Order: sequence, then structure tokens, then C-alpha cells
Amino acid sequence: MNGPPRRGLHLDTPVQFLKGVGPRRSQLLSRLGISTLEDLLYHLPHDYFERSSLVPLRTVRVGQQVTVRGWLLDLQSRRIRGGRTLVSGVLHDEGVTLSLQWFNAAWVERDLRVGEELVVSGEVVSYRGRPQIVNPAYERADQDGELQAGRPEPRYPLTAGLRQRSLRTLVRRAWEAVADELEDPLPDEWRKDLDIMGLKDALHAVHEPSTMEEAQAGRRRLAFDEALSLQLFVGVRRRQLSRRKAAVRLKQVGELSTRYVRELGFEPTGAQRRVLRTILKDLSKETAMHRLLQGDVGSGKTLVAMVAMIWIAESGAQAVLMAPTEILARQHAARQLPKLEKLGLKGALLTGGTPAAERREILRGLRDGSIQVVIGTHALIQQGVEFSRLGLIVVDEQHRFGVAQRAALSQRGAHLIVMSATPIPRSLALTVFADLDLSVLDEKPPGRQPVSTLLVNESRLEEIYRRVRRRVEAGERAYLVFPLVQESEGSDLASASQAFAELREGVFSGLEVGLLHGQMKPREKEEIRRAFQRGRLRILVTTTVIEVGVDVPEATLMIVHHAERFGLAQLHQLRGRVGRGDEPSWCVLVASRGIGQPARRRLDLLTRCDDGFRLAEEDLRERGMGELLGMRQHGEVPFQALHPLQDTELVEAARSRAEAVLHSDPRLERTEHRSLARWLDHLGGRHPFWSATG
Repeated sequence: MNGPPRRGLHLDTPVQFLKGVGPRRSQLLSRLGISTLEDLLYHLPHDYFERSSLVPLRTVRVGQQVTVRGWLLDLQSRRIRGGRTLVSGVLHDEGVTLSLQWFNAAWVERDLRVGEELVVSGEVVSYRGRPQIVNPAYERADQDGELQAGRPEPRYPLTAGLRQRSLRTLVRRAWEAVADELEDPLPDEWRKDLDIMGLKDALHAVHEPSTMEEAQAGRRRLAFDEALSLQLFVGVRRRQLSRRKAAVRLKQVGELSTRYVRELGFEPTGAQRRVLRTILKDLSKETAMHRLLQGDVGSGKTLVAMVAMIWIAESGAQAVLMAPTEILARQHAARQLPKLEKLGLKGALLTGGTPAAERREILRGLRDGSIQVVIGTHALIQQGVEFSRLGLIVVDEQHRFGVAQRAALSQRGAHLIVMSATPIPRSLALTVFADLDLSVLDEKPPGRQPVSTLLVNESRLEEIYRRVRRRVEAGERAYLVFPLVQESEGSDLASASQAFAELREGVFSGLEVGLLHGQMKPREKEEIRRAFQRGRLRILVTTTVIEVGVDVPEATLMIVHHAERFGLAQLHQLRGRVGRGDEPSWCVLVASRGIGQPARRRLDLLTRCDDGFRLAEEDLRERGMGELLGMRQHGEVPFQALHPLQDTELVEAARSRAEAVLHSDPRLERTEHRSLARWLDHLGGRHPFWSATG
């Protein structure tokens, strides 16, 4: 690493050189995506403590989300089932007590002392008739004067080893050192017309607000910036794509696609026919197609993709179907390659687990064009894979590949279809995927079995397991889904590995039980999947690795443990793994002990609703778009302030401004747009999302 900056601190100064950071703490900050002082300024609070929200401890009721104040009367730690740690505390004020429980957070016992005055926040739940808060957020009441002065106190996303007080101090120091370097990219008249703050004032408002109204005004400005930058990047990208010549232009279609559909034994839905007509029109154009195909579980996206691939193969070109996991790629291949062979088309499966000799043969076939359709993982687009004439790329579960890979695919001139089984609310699709044309499959093929969904408490698990055993002994199959692979010191959740070890020796002894998770080797995963599919295993203890693509019609039971830890869209995907055969199917959502009413209401919606679009919209409203799309953990979505459902007006304003600017000045070369151009160039250097998008 280079030495300290010679001229003091700047926006691009590594955060290590800020007073109070140093090498160790800079490593902790890097986990939060904070590398520079500018990153620190843009690390926004996720909520605030407010004096006005403080309520007396005596008025607290179960089901409330509260912030209370009191003295820590007791603090103890003990080991509980599975070797986990439980830290228990008692908050006291005016003769009233409230139980506090932290699961697998041993650091809390080291951090707190009996007798301290705390401000505690969380949802009040009932356990054995007594109110308590599970995993509460807390602050020492005497840490600073902000609460006493009535100012909202920011709370930031953290990582293990960092505390709120420390992060607030670092943000304040960064602000004092470099805030004057901030350049506002928006013209004065824009800010006036839109009634939004200047950039510097907005950042100060979110980090040091005098009132919650001021904090919200700051967030609103930063949300507009995020929406505008996205629309400008996407607008530039759309113009680039609209000029990209297609590698293959379809002149006509033969009879193979008709034969393929006839062999399926059912008629396509009206939605499938409508989307296929649109795709056929796209494939006939001189410019390459870039289309997002989304639909609910069981809506028939694969049929649409395969017909399009057959059209391309008939024209003398090659088509690729790319899946995010080897399990899904192998399943697609097992189902589709025999059908293609019947049509006289040569196909192949290429994954990381393909033996070397077979891989060489496949690569040779792709180069000379003898292989017309290939199914595989992202290894298909890596260096060394050459095609004779690549005409169409279909990407299944597109959000798992990420923006950068999508951009790389579009460079080849091949037509592109990206598919998502996670229904994306239109407001979000038009925001994040505005560089793609949108098609929606809004019908399900006839014959799909409805899945009965139940919500139960953790206390009923033994009863549920007995029922699972009876039905499995009668010939059915079951999934038991857990949120973790292994036990974690940072979590109170049961894990798949632990459950597998306990259940096969306990309630499911004598039954064929298997374990499947993402950390297993590809060959192991494939062996387990096949064993479950063929009935050699009757119960599969697993993680969300089976969320998409695993298709076992005989599976009729889905038990999801710690269901409140999953998003609604993800639970809907898991539920879609059953109900694929002729037998009635059930999905049981097992809620952890002590969950609050908001979480219970959210899960209850799933028991009454099988509309994936409605569930996805609810997920977006409550959890944010990164969680909905499965992208936040990959650092793909750099948005902190923007919320498409809540900020529809801002998104529309940003879109109209961006379209007007790019219509008159596509390269942002005019004097009045130079600050926007510098801003976009700067964003492209700061975050891979922007460089991939633009």
C-alpha cells in the first residue's frame, strides 16, 4: 500500500488514513464496501434513534416496535441447544422490567455492564407470557448528548467488530475533512424545479439531522441521484444496444419447433404464444434482441426459451442455455437434450464437472458448428470456448449472474434472452432492467397442482415431523429447508448439517435421508439430486440450493425452517418445488420462537396468496430490491437511498430528465452537461455496477 497522502485528506483517500481507523479497522470497513473517505460519506444510516419515539417502559405492549430507556439490572450468558450462546438481560425502570435476549452474540456480554443506562430498540414479543425483545439494538444513554437534545441519532449497517458509536465518529471526521470537495452534479434549476437539497446539504442531513423531516429530505435528494445516474447509464446503454448488429437474422422458421411442442403433449398458453410472436419478430430484425422474460413459478419460461433456440438452430446458427448452477444445468440437459436429438439437433452439456476428454470433444463441436445447442453454466462464456456461429444466448435466473456478465454477453452480437422465475414488480423492472425489453408470462399451463401453505410455530415441529414420516412411508417425498449450511456463531438459526445429523438418527431413523447444500462438490450434489429424483432418497435436508430448477414431481412436502428469515419471493420459489405432480402438495412455514406480529403477518400473506408478482412487490416494499433480486450480497446494487415503490415520483422524474438530456446530447458533450458527464465517469470508477451498466 502507498504511504499517507502528502496533501492531507481527500475524497479518494484510503479510509485507513483517517484518524481512528488504521489497518485493522479498515479491513472491517471494507466488509461494508468502504474503501475511501467518499465511501464513508455515502455509507448511509438505515434508521434513527429518536427521543420523540422513546416510550416509558411501563407502557410497552406485545406487538409494538419500541424504543425504551432503562437500567441494565442483570446480564447472563449460557449455552443452549446445538452449542449456541444465549445472552439474557433485564432492563429496569420505575419498577417495571423487560427481558432482553441475544442469540449467538457473546460479544454483548463483554460489551455491557450491569448498572448501565441503555436505550433499547426492537419489537416486543411474548415468551411464556412475559414481554421481551429478541436481538435488540441498543445504545448507552450517556454516550453523547444527541438523544438528550432530541436529535435523531443515525444507526448504520455494521459488521462484526464495529460499533455504532465508532462509525458515527468516523463519518463525522470524514465529513469535516473532505465535505468541501463534494461537487454537485445537478444544475441549480433542476434542484429548484424538483424541490430537492444540494448534495452537500443532503449528506449532512442524513448523517447529522436536526429532525426526521430533515433526514428524509436528505434521503430524497440522494434517492434522486441514484435514480438519475441509473437512468443515464441505462439510456446510454440502450442507445449502444440499439445500434448493435445481430450476428444472426432469422428469415423463416421450419417445422421443428412445431414438432417439439407437439411432443410435449399440451398446448402452449396464450401468454407463451404472445411472447413467442414477440421474440420471433425480434429475431428477424437486423439489430440484436435484448429481452427480459419473467414469469411466475410454473409459467413455462423454458418452453419459450427452447422454441427460440430451435428456431436459431434451424437457421444454421448455435444457441446456448446458461444456468446459474450445475444442478440446474444438468436438469435442463436431462430433460431437453433427448427431445432435441429426436428432432435431429445435436446438443451437449458443458459444466465445470465435465470430464477433460468430453470437454475437448464438446469444444471441438462448438468450434466447427456440429453442436447446435449447448446447455451449461457460466463456463460457457469463459475464455477458450469458441463458437462457429453463436446466434442466441438464453440466461436462466439472470439475477444470479450479475450486471457485469450481462454486459459481457451483449458484446457478442448474439440475441439475448434473460429469464427470471422471481417475478419482478414492473416499477423495478423498468428501473434496474431498463436496458432490456420486457416480456411477462402471466398465465400458468393447465394441470398445475395448487400447493396448500400452512404457517406453524416452532413448537409444533415434532408433530410436523411425525406427519412427514407417515407420508414418506406412504411413498411421498419431502424437502426440509434450512437457512444455513453449518452452525454460525453469529446466528441463532438451526443448520442443514446439524439437522441432517440429528433427524436421520432420530425421528426419521430407518428412512432414506440425504443432505444437499451449495458447499458440496458438483459431483456430490448431482449424485444426491439423482438419488432423490429416483426415489433412493425420500427426504432431502437442504438449503436454498434447491430454490430454482430442481424438479421432482413425486415431492409433495416442503418444510421451511426459520421461515421468517427468508424473503416472500424466495419462499414462493421454494414452494414451487412441490405441486409438480398429480398428488396434493403442502408447504409448511415453520416460524422461529418469538417472532413479532409484522413478520407473522408477512408470512401469513404467503398462506393466502400464490401470486408471485404480488408477493415480490411486498418483498420489495419491506426488504428492498437488493434482497429481492439476490444481488445485495454480491455488491451488485449500489443503491442505499432509492426505493422504487416508495419513490415512484422520483424515478419518473429521473427518467424524464435523463431521456431529455440524452435525446439532445447523447454523449453529454455540451457545457451545461459537463458536470453530469464528470459525475458518471466518477461513478464508473468507483463501483463495478456502473462500469458494467454503461
